[in-house]
Amino acid sequence: MVGPQSSSSATHTYAAGTWTCTVTVTDNAGATASASKTVSVSAANQPPVASLTVSPSSGTAPLSVTANASGSSDPDGTITSYKFNFGGTCRLTVTDNLGATGSASVVVTVTGLLIPTTSQPADLGHDPFAESGIQLNAGTLPRVIPNPTRGDAYLAFANSKPGDVSIRIFDTGGRSVRTVLDKVWAPAGSHVVPLDGRRDDGAPLRAGVYYFRIRSVEGARFGRFAIIR
Repeated sequence: MVGPQSSSSATHTYAAGTWTCTVTVTDNAGATASASKTVSVSAANQPPVASLTVSPSSGTAPLSVTANASGSSDPDGTITSYKFNFGGTCRLTVTDNLGATGSASVVVTVTGLLIPTTSQPADLGHDPFAESGIQLNAGTLPRVIPNPTRGDAYLAFANSKPGDVSIRIFDTGGRSVRTVLDKVWAPAGSHVVPLDGRRDDGAPLRAGVYYFRIRSVEGARFGRFAIIR
């Protein structure tokens, strides 16, 4: 309540809801009269809530991912737009029907298939070459380690010139069973490529002898390894 006062105006702040504002005026003889007005106040717009999933969120390059924002919501309206920014961190921005925004982000980790041997312990989580007692140098490459393997292994090779590298795995019948690299540029030096013991269709390779072929600007090189189950 404001007054009584001599001024003909007054201010008040309403919360959300429907209210009735009433003014009572009094003349110099003490007579009164009143008038009322309904005041409707809507709640302040609440921003939308962004929800983001990225699948897969990690893997080897090139990594194709799907960003899903279907879990996003708006408490008092509707979401009218979704904006995705793909980078090392995938970021989502949603906008509601009144222009308010919300955001969410997911970190995406992408590792290269070609791992320089100088950084292998950090990138591989362990050092399979030191564990096997093998020294990596031009005279010992290319080779699969461990050999024989039960599935997961590493193909180490060296190239003296930079350029595209392609690696394929063949069975004893000469059939290509796995394309490991297809014209991937590699700098000069020693490199490591993970092998997962699977065919191109994802099925595990059967136990047996397999051959790898490395094509580069230096020509083709071949090697043999065995899988045991």
